[in-house]
Amino acid sequence: MLTIQRRPRTGRDAQALLGAEGVNIGLGVISQIILTRTLLDVEYGWWVIVYDLFATLLLVLDFGIPTLVARDGPAKPTRIRAMVHYGLRIQCRIAAFTLPPILLIAWIGFDDMRTSIAILSLAIGAALMYLSGTHRVALRAIGEAREEAIARIIDKGLMVGGYAVVWAIGRDGLMEFAMVYAGASMISTIYAIWRSERKLTASPQEDIQPEEDAKTLLIRAAPFALTLVILPLMARMDKFLLAGFQGLELVAVYNIAWIVLMAGWAVPRSIQQAILPVFSNASANEGALRTEQVRAMHLVGLLTPFGIFVALPIATIGLPALFPHSLVEARPGEGIDAVSLFVLMLPAWVWGLLSSPMLESTKLSNRTTTYARVILVGLAVNLTAGLLLVPIFSLKGAAVSTTIGHLCIHLQTMRTSGMWDNLQCRSIMTMQLIAGILLHIAATTLALAESFESTWIKWGIPLCCFVLATLLILKPTREDWPKFR
Repeated sequence: MLTIQRRPRTGRDAQALLGAEGVNIGLGVISQIILTRTLLDVEYGWWVIVYDLFATLLLVLDFGIPTLVARDGPAKPTRIRAMVHYGLRIQCRIAAFTLPPILLIAWIGFDDMRTSIAILSLAIGAALMYLSGTHRVALRAIGEAREEAIARIIDKGLMVGGYAVVWAIGRDGLMEFAMVYAGASMISTIYAIWRSERKLTASPQEDIQPEEDAKTLLIRAAPFALTLVILPLMARMDKFLLAGFQGLELVAVYNIAWIVLMAGWAVPRSIQQAILPVFSNASANEGALRTEQVRAMHLVGLLTPFGIFVALPIATIGLPALFPHSLVEARPGEGIDAVSLFVLMLPAWVWGLLSSPMLESTKLSNRTTTYARVILVGLAVNLTAGLLLVPIFSLKGAAVSTTIGHLCIHLQTMRTSGMWDNLQCRSIMTMQLIAGILLHIAATTLALAESFESTWIKWGIPLCCFVLATLLILKPTREDWPKFR
């Protein structure tokens, strides 16, 4: 257990990460406004596909090593620096084998020099973000999530500032935007490594080599590495299916709604990143661990209705005001606009948030393959649903398949988290499952409201489901609610 001055805490660390993500959401929206208003629809679709492709392919550089630092570091605080350095050396070896072929293909595979430079810049930017991940997680593991939050803001702030300059001077090509992205990644990487090394040097550290050799560590990290590939695939798979079955223009339309959803996804992602070190710190004492798990479940429960209440007006007002009408309005034959598409995708966010404590608890399992199996099954369900629905229902099918995949993950984690045997945890999990189903029904009905003639169905059912779900989430258990720290 951590004994240094600062240690991971759910409320404090989640607040720091959420604050950074809140700033980055606004900056991210601005960056997408610049891109969509500068690039043609086809160029923007190209940017989305290439960016997502590198974000997926280069996950191999992460290889689950930062997750191991967050999982094991707080329980062994004096060895965090050794873990970070050892892990980074392994990541650099992986990069030495994987990056050169990717860069070579990007360089010689295109006759247009500007396109080649754009691809190289996107690849370099993505690689730097993954290679700095171990130092970023180390800050979180020693209770310095605030420093990681600053690094995130620096990255996005520099990127948006650079985009604005490129736009203002009229050099608004793909190459210029990609080079700005790479430059922002480089500067934020330098900052994260500098702050992490400085904080680790100031805390008691044992300068010893980890007991595991590289092969053993990679085998233990492999399930987390697999899930790091699967999770972005779940987020981006529907765009790939749309590109294959329906074309790049619909990818651009889908991406507008997806951007807002991913902006909101900062909430469950920040909660997950904050609570894993907290759970690790408390893992030696079952009572302390249960207290932290209950605290985390109450936190995500409170954030769920509040998040929906905030997201709906933002999407309804913001999407038409900020993005081109060609991407927001309903396309002929689709029967759904970007706002309704976002609402149809919203249950995926609900399940992602509610499952966060259970998902992170699953990572603490002695068998790291358990977590990988949960995510892999979710991916398989998502892919199957997408293959069945996207060719027929296009945008609607892509949105629905995403929600089904995340519902599948939530149901699995109720069993794999190890929390079901505790009476208080079981009570909260059951209530949140019912509330999630009600919110799922409400969002789906609201998104497809144009298909219904009855006003009661259009507005009455969603409102009733939302109110009932909120009451269930706020219902206290037999024991008093723990206070958030």
